[in-house]
Amino acid sequence: METRIPQIPLPNHSHTNHHNGGEPVVEADQSIVKVYLFASCTILLALGFSILVNIFIARGGSGYFFLSLGAGLFFLAFFLLSVVFIKSASINYGILALEAAALLAGSYNNFSRAAFFGSLFTLFFFLVAYYVSKREMESLLKIRLWRISKGVMPKAILGLAIFVSCLLYGKFGMTDWATPQSSFISERVFEIVVTPAVSVAQKIVPEFDLHIGLGDMIDRIALREVTNDPRLAILSPSLKTEVTTATAAELKKQIEQYVGAPMDWNQSVVVSLRQAVLTKLSGASPQVQNRVPAGIAILLFFVIMSFVGIIRYLATFIAFLLYEAFIALGFSVLFLETRSKEIIILK
Repeated sequence: METRIPQIPLPNHSHTNHHNGGEPVVEADQSIVKVYLFASCTILLALGFSILVNIFIARGGSGYFFLSLGAGLFFLAFFLLSVVFIKSASINYGILALEAAALLAGSYNNFSRAAFFGSLFTLFFFLVAYYVSKREMESLLKIRLWRISKGVMPKAILGLAIFVSCLLYGKFGMTDWATPQSSFISERVFEIVVTPAVSVAQKIVPEFDLHIGLGDMIDRIALREVTNDPRLAILSPSLKTEVTTATAAELKKQIEQYVGAPMDWNQSVVVSLRQAVLTKLSGASPQVQNRVPAGIAILLFFVIMSFVGIIRYLATFIAFLLYEAFIALGFSVLFLETRSKEIIILK
């Protein structure tokens, strides 16, 4: 038995257009209370995402990382649903502006000009995503959430990626280079930023691994150099061990000379690398102290965008579950806008 979707009545406060020879096309936000409730949830998720990202940048920790990721995914899901559920363009524009403001407000302890301009760029791409969603929905007879998300999600994710990268750059700008260890970005964030470069580094140094001890990695490099040197093939094992030890000691000496400070060889490579960057930037000129953070922020942006497909899929899946739940609970109602075109409203 086929289920018929009722055709939407024409409420007094509806906005009516005419297409196809005067057939009425209705765009209505019938429950303004639900509209404001839905908008409030979306704005609060943007605020929560911003606060959690700022905490993660400052403190690190897997817990804050997954909380930030979860808040971001739910925000994107509500962002997608808001452009589907809410029909009023003026209300949507207001929500988008408040979302960008919420992202900036969440950076109250990390406020910077970079964060401010990042929120403006984010608002721009949110507006682009909204424009794309409306054009997509006008061309669809049935509401297809997955298809709509193809145009909406990449723009929204791009906006968030720009904002997070600007937050990171702003955090660099707040670093006190007299005591950088306490004010620099956390080790976990630094690891996320440099991880994409690991595969490139391993092509040059196969032993490169962020999670082993720095001294262990140097010993492995020295062993490879001695083993691959045909001139040392005639040496006895004991002499090879002595040469390997001397080679490792020379490499460690060169590293300390380059960094300009003694190294803790028992620390992991990622911790040692972060410490080396801190040491070099502390003694660098203000121009270098500005350019290097900009490069790291750009690298983080590309890291986030490399996962845009996975992020879009997860956020759309959450949106789909919420979409079905809202219909099942009666929070939203699916109607026929015309004889063949679906529309969903908050009623």
